[in-house]
Amino acid sequence: MRIHSERMTNPGASLPLFALDFETTGLNCRLDNILEVGLAGPRPFHSLVSDAGYSSPGALATHGITEGEALRAGHPGAEVLAGMLEALGNGPVRIASHTASFERGFLEAWAGRLGLALPDIHWVCTLDLARSVCPDPATAKGLGFLARRLGLRHSGLHRAMADAALTLRLQPVLQAWETIRTELGHTPALLYLDGPSRPAPHGSGPQRSALCPVSPGKRYQRCLNPSPENQAKTSEQWAISPACLFLDFEMSP
Repeated sequence: MRIHSERMTNPGASLPLFALDFETTGLNCRLDNILEVGLAGPRPFHSLVSDAGYSSPGALATHGITEGEALRAGHPGAEVLAGMLEALGNGPVRIASHTASFERGFLEAWAGRLGLALPDIHWVCTLDLARSVCPDPATAKGLGFLARRLGLRHSGLHRAMADAALTLRLQPVLQAWETIRTELGHTPALLYLDGPSRPAPHGSGPQRSALCPVSPGKRYQRCLNPSPENQAKTSEQWAISPACLFLDFEMSP
């Protein structure tokens, strides 16, 4: 199931934005359970689930959460879901997830088993956004790869709260790239993003992060949320400012 990749013109863009990540005991939402919940956004929420049961060998190798750890530090599933729904509020809300069909399937199955109603949720898939921005199948689209290419620091992967926090930072960046593509009205090949970016080696200035192969063509540049004073800044100033993003695209002649 492909989850909607929202555009800035979509009415849902004005809704509160959360990011959600689950660590689970397996991959089948009808047979397996949610082991850890990470919800980032206006009202963050995090918990292990004490009654999720044991994880399959593959799932355990991914997240490393043992049944004993969940029993010691977690809470019953009904309590965890109720707490997460309280954090989300009455809705409607946006929820961003990397491979959102996975989180959506598990959330709906979980709520169905417990007889709890979900708010109106507008799902946003950051994996779909990444594929839209860079359709080249040879370019990796995992959270870790995207974080490295965009210079987004993170505390680790494959734990629910860390992945949710990273997804929340990634979503507006990818959304901005897709918006530029839409405004151009063509299919340009994305080159790189500047600022916030990683420092280059030996303090030689900001480092540009290439996401797609570079090809000859014209350059299109745009600033996000430019204030009057920011509009006068040079590209180098934009590149080192943590308050903005500077986008560079390659266009066909």
